[in-house]
Amino acid sequence: MRNPLNEGKALWPWVAAVLLSCVPFLLPLYNPDLFWHLSAGRWMASHGSIVREEFLSYTLQGTPWQDFEWLSQVVYYGVHRMAGWAGLWSLKVSLMLVSAGVLVATLRLYGVPGSFIAAGVVAWSAGNLPRADLRPEQFSVIAFSLLFLYLERLRLTGGRPGPKAMAAVFAGFSLWTNFHAGAVLGFFLIACYLLSDACERRWSEAVGVAGLASIGFLGTLVNPGGIAPYFVTLEHWGSKTDLSRHIQEWSATTFGNMFHQPFWLVLAVFLVAVVLRLWSAKKRGAERVGAGRFPTGPVLAAAVLGLVAVRHVRFGAFFIPLAVPLILHLAARSGRLAGPWAGRSAAAMAACYAVFLGAVVARLSWPGFYDARHVPVAAAEFAAANRPVFEGLRLYNPWEWGGYLGWRLGPWHKVFDDGRYIFHSHLPEIGEAVKSVEKTRIYVDKQGFDGLFLRNIKSQFATRKAYRDGSTKNFMRPWYLFSFPKERWALVYWDEQAMIFLDRRKAPASWLASREYKWVRPHDDEAFAEALERKEIPAKRVAAEARRHEDEVRLMGAAKP
Repeated sequence: MRNPLNEGKALWPWVAAVLLSCVPFLLPLYNPDLFWHLSAGRWMASHGSIVREEFLSYTLQGTPWQDFEWLSQVVYYGVHRMAGWAGLWSLKVSLMLVSAGVLVATLRLYGVPGSFIAAGVVAWSAGNLPRADLRPEQFSVIAFSLLFLYLERLRLTGGRPGPKAMAAVFAGFSLWTNFHAGAVLGFFLIACYLLSDACERRWSEAVGVAGLASIGFLGTLVNPGGIAPYFVTLEHWGSKTDLSRHIQEWSATTFGNMFHQPFWLVLAVFLVAVVLRLWSAKKRGAERVGAGRFPTGPVLAAAVLGLVAVRHVRFGAFFIPLAVPLILHLAARSGRLAGPWAGRSAAAMAACYAVFLGAVVARLSWPGFYDARHVPVAAAEFAAANRPVFEGLRLYNPWEWGGYLGWRLGPWHKVFDDGRYIFHSHLPEIGEAVKSVEKTRIYVDKQGFDGLFLRNIKSQFATRKAYRDGSTKNFMRPWYLFSFPKERWALVYWDEQAMIFLDRRKAPASWLASREYKWVRPHDDEAFAEALERKEIPAKRVAAEARRHEDEVRLMGAAKP
């Protein structure tokens, strides 16, 4: 039976592939860490040197900071300065296109039919849904994919790297380590190939791969910190358990997250493809040479990365570029892409994915090139508008907001922390502090905060109000009334996303008198309405405060990141 999916020149699979693959490319940027990357790029552009000390926070001001992503930051800042958020979004799309191009080159190396290459692009795109953002690791993913392509070319041809290839590897690893610290994953990939060659006693190939590792390692030393990025990588890996509790990109890949679901399908299909290929090879007898040999090295690397990605979602970015081409390679070598069932199966999976993608798209919106819902834009504008009051204060901020606050309010405002590794030690203590009101108060006093940027979350405690006639009534009151009692803390700004509290002792009394929200507060509607009805609070002043809040939120909310 004629199978159009096996015809390399068939057009409709590529049309379908473009339509099914475009969503990750078109998603807006949402990475809150982009802002401290931009701050670092701005600092380097203005000072003409590489950042070596912390400059954005008051907690670690002047301490050494090994900025292993400095080249990414220079690129980000340059693009942002020339083309704004549209430019950075276009950069994300461009980097994803490069990664997709390397995938296509790998599938062509394997001799995969053109229409199945289109299917591979769709699978790759689906697997990248959780990481379709602008992050320095995109440079690592490209370098990792190029290294995989080159190692596979050596494996399939039985060749050894020559002088030009060695020079290219040295230059590639030199660039890689200045864009991102992911070069260590390149050495992991090389180690898997080396182990495979050694176990199969292909000593000549093993020597060539070992040479790549050696020259690559020398290349990684060409960076401002020398060997220091390796210690940062070890610190990240050693802290992975704590990081997984507090940072989303280090958390587990879950089936409940729609964006994570394609990963599980790719992982399952990859494992099935490996088992079927081994079973097929056993039936045919051992295959020892050339393209027919089982790809032990890359399969081992993909399996390990896939299992690690189950625990830490960020490693899926490196699993997908290995797993997708290996699935098609193993299927092709087992003869499972030749029959009519293969095309029908691919078409059925594409149809199912289209339905899934429709459900995903239905939940999405286009807020602009950057999704500002992840950073406190309006709250930062309020602080900027009241700089004489806020300047010099030690304010707490959630770590994911620190990048934006440092970018928008710096250099006059120093943040508590942000998403950089130098602040990882803060996370366990903060995680413990939020477990109870008492622990929160102790932590705030210990840190000596003058104020706090806080998330406006709906968390309430049961209270009982006693009346003069002896009766009582239960109310649910917001958490912040207990953690930040009004006798000490004044709520000076709030919107649906953020709240700002200031210590009354740290702000001018006259300013507080005109800015504090005494009655119009978030998530306290029931008690507020009851007090207003009983005339326990002044209705005219409440109405004026409500109008002020409405005007303030509208004015501050008009700002853009």
